[in-house]
Amino acid sequence: MPLLCSLLCITVIFVVHAFQTRELRFEERKNELRHIDDAGLSIVKQFSDKAASGAMSREDAQKHALELIRRLRNLAQRPAACRSRRGTWRSW
Repeated sequence: MPLLCSLLCITVIFVVHAFQTRELRFEERKNELRHIDDAGLSIVKQFSDKAASGAMSREDAQKHALELIRRLRNLAQRPAACRSRRGTWRSW
């Protein structure tokens, strides 16, 4: 009986921990995507301002902004395991 009770407690602890870990990972991913979204909007605004000031043509600004956003998107699709402990991306 004590063995069965211990097994049940360990199982309950494992299941609760699994759900908490899942929720934590979900929140981390959501925050990461929010930051990437903000970075993308910042890129668009930066190149829009350059085009408006005449420093770049509109076509060049769009081309450069799309390239940077494409790179940002590729970084966002890499799994977290590809990042170093400092949060920077490793080059594979």
